[in-house]
Amino acid sequence: MRTPLRNVFRRFRTLTLLLAAVALAGCATDDPDADQAATVSHTIVQLHADGTSTVTQRTITPAQQRAAFTADGNDAAARTAVLCSNDSLWLFDGPDQAGNDICFVAPHGTVINLREYKGYKCTPSGQCFLINWNGRVRSYYSGMFSGYWLVDSLFGPLRSEHFGAGEWHGTVSAGVQQASQIELP
Repeated sequence: MRTPLRNVFRRFRTLTLLLAAVALAGCATDDPDADQAATVSHTIVQLHADGTSTVTQRTITPAQQRAAFTADGNDAAARTAVLCSNDSLWLFDGPDQAGNDICFVAPHGTVINLREYKGYKCTPSGQCFLINWNGRVRSYYSGMFSGYWLVDSLFGPLRSEHFGAGEWHGTVSAGVQQASQIELP
């Protein structure tokens, strides 16, 4: 004899297995352009000599993001999509210059505090969270800047790693991942 409670558990298990199968089927795709529909958060920070800043956030596609790096300086459409140039300092929360990004247009002699700048981080299920860039950098392009990654210590910010102008870093060290500030001498 079946009890009503046993029927409930059996139906719950069947429903759970069905939903898991649908979710897995939805994740699988053979379409190489599947990421075209996905978007990334693109944040532009213009730091001014008087200490003020202008921050613009927009959502772009990964294709627009890639086009900005592969286009030459005369491709106005690619530059307009991202509002940053190859002279800017670009930070990414994914490896190989992918994922959400933030770019800085700044005068030399600036210290960038990554805690002050926020961007969206979304899960594959579509839930998005607003978090700061402290500890998020997984790749970067230095543009025209050379400088230092700074990490917090008991004695204040310490230089952890130097970078030169025009450097591409598809992956970063633990010192860069833990950096809270960037110094642009």
